[in-house]
Amino acid sequence: MFHFLGDIFSLLVFLLILFGTIFGREIYLAIRKQTMLRLIRETAKSCAQKHLKTLARKRKNFTFQDEYGKENKDGWDRELEYFWRSILCEEITNVLENNGMDKAMKKNLGGEKGIKLTAIEEVNRLATFAGTQTTDQRSDDVPTNPYEYEGYCRRLLEQAGWKARRIGRSGDQGADVLAEKKNVSVVLQCKLWNQPVGNSAVQEVVAAKKLYSASAAFVVSNQPFTVPAKILAAANQVHLLHHSDLASLDSFLHDKKSERIS
Repeated sequence: MFHFLGDIFSLLVFLLILFGTIFGREIYLAIRKQTMLRLIRETAKSCAQKHLKTLARKRKNFTFQDEYGKENKDGWDRELEYFWRSILCEEITNVLENNGMDKAMKKNLGGEKGIKLTAIEEVNRLATFAGTQTTDQRSDDVPTNPYEYEGYCRRLLEQAGWKARRIGRSGDQGADVLAEKKNVSVVLQCKLWNQPVGNSAVQEVVAAKKLYSASAAFVVSNQPFTVPAKILAAANQVHLLHHSDLASLDSFLHDKKSERIS
């Protein structure tokens, strides 16, 4: 009898040790995983906060509604990919390695893809939230990237009450932004240059105006325009504006209409 009870006790002890070993390891891995995820998010947050103003601005300028009413974030996704490669990846890899991440733990986190996704989600969350805190574009917010500048101009129009959308980067036929308001449609060619804008931009937007059947055509830039560009624009009823004029585009169009009537 005592031998039988001893065998039962030994078996129970063995089972407890076995289950403890199995589940203890699972619990350990789960705790380690949560620790690593916390380190990833904290590192991503720290990196993002150093560049938060830029990230928030870029998210606004690179995100827009397409002609189907869907949010297009292709440009912002490319920016997040660049931020990962240039800043996040090295920082997070160093932090995880310094905290004992091995191949098994990396696999437990979903590999590099899982680590990257966790980090980018945190950056996107912070940039999105920061973007909701400020709605006005200021002169020091003007981007230095020509593609981002198109989004900047689109946002200035949206803030003025226009329904604006970006046109694809290729095959746009000289149009960067299309906007509508009260049955008036306008097409914009946006030029972020470091010198006066010449004839080519005017020629491009003339073609775009016809293609998109727009009511008016504009070349918008951060720079002044050459005399030949002004002459060609006047001959083709193209308007040349600084981006700061987009906030009062309604008044500008009203004044031009009044000039034609008079």
